[in-house]
Amino acid sequence: MNIYKIKSLLSGIREIKKKSEELCKLKGENFNIFKLLNLGWSENFHSKFIAELLDPNGSHGHGDLFLKAFIKQLNEEIGQDLPSTFLVVGDGVKTEKYISPINFDSADGGRLDILIQTDKFVIGIENKIYAGDGYLQLERYKKFMTTFLNSRTLLLYLTLDGRLPKSSELRINEDYHCISYENLIGKWIMDCQAIANDSPILRETIKQYLINLKSLSKLLTTQQMEKDLILLLNEYYDEAHLVASHIGKLQNRKLIELYGLIKEKVKQKLPAGWIMNMSLEILENEWHQFSFRQDWIEGLSVSFEGTSRFVDGIGHGILFSSDKHDKNQIKRDLAKKFKMSKRTNSWMTYSSGRYTKLATHLNGSIELDQLAEEISDYMIQVLEREKLSCQIINQHLNSKGMTNGK
Repeated sequence: MNIYKIKSLLSGIREIKKKSEELCKLKGENFNIFKLLNLGWSENFHSKFIAELLDPNGSHGHGDLFLKAFIKQLNEEIGQDLPSTFLVVGDGVKTEKYISPINFDSADGGRLDILIQTDKFVIGIENKIYAGDGYLQLERYKKFMTTFLNSRTLLLYLTLDGRLPKSSELRINEDYHCISYENLIGKWIMDCQAIANDSPILRETIKQYLINLKSLSKLLTTQQMEKDLILLLNEYYDEAHLVASHIGKLQNRKLIELYGLIKEKVKQKLPAGWIMNMSLEILENEWHQFSFRQDWIEGLSVSFEGTSRFVDGIGHGILFSSDKHDKNQIKRDLAKKFKMSKRTNSWMTYSSGRYTKLATHLNGSIELDQLAEEISDYMIQVLEREKLSCQIINQHLNSKGMTNGK
């Protein structure tokens, strides 16, 4: 392989990227209200923004025009023939649609990110920016969609690039359909911008959202720049393929190095009384946890979870993994003392969405030691914040006659 050609390819890509960044600066696109408010990567924010536009009764004041534009794009993207005339019924357009408590044995329950209910069809959307899939998540939502007996139903799996779910026994394009921010949502948002042309504030807000989407999807500023990049990659196709095949290996190496640094820093900062279970060997597992506990009841810990190497972000909370007690009853007993999680029975409390951009932003410009310092501080803060709640749960369980265990 010609090293000179590889250097020429990378130099050309750097130049195209530089021009894109300069154009963004000239057009004022670096100022983005969603980024400034740290909403750019929030799945909840995206779900609410999309749902507000889809809602015919939304504050935008354009009735069902945005929803009809979405249906038009959806029909074209996944080959459907949903009708263009309909009435919203029931919940209409709703975010975080509560189904029921999660039951893995019967594949029931959870919260569907967006539900669109009309007299002609019902659409469910599971929205994923960087977060991983919950256990049997699509199966649970598909089962819920079958409860709309007299309506045509569609379950959509929305991601940045249209990727498949990591684990699902459902049939793609039959039980569910994959759509992306990069294609369908991006095109639809541009349609919305055109519809809102005579509403300046709404139009510019939608434009800001579109700019944020391009940033998330790593799209270049103009179509010409994308064409330039494609031409360059075509010229150096073999070299581009070689570089692409090694990016994942480099990222994995840096992630392992990062978590080695995090482990050492957490160990140094960990207050007395805590027992740490932070094995780096589990980083290759599809789903894994780091846990911390004190002299509490067996199975009670403050845990951090995520998909392989936490590339989709870090979730954290109080986990009670013992099967010796009714966890739902514990939540009912202690509901007035602190906010309980509805994620699964075992998570007493849960928060997600931290470091969701880790996978795509782990590049040569990031100082691993600085990032490790920041993440270790975050983990220590979580431990201190959840400690009192753990003590309350531990005391409650001891009062029920259970015994402590390591």
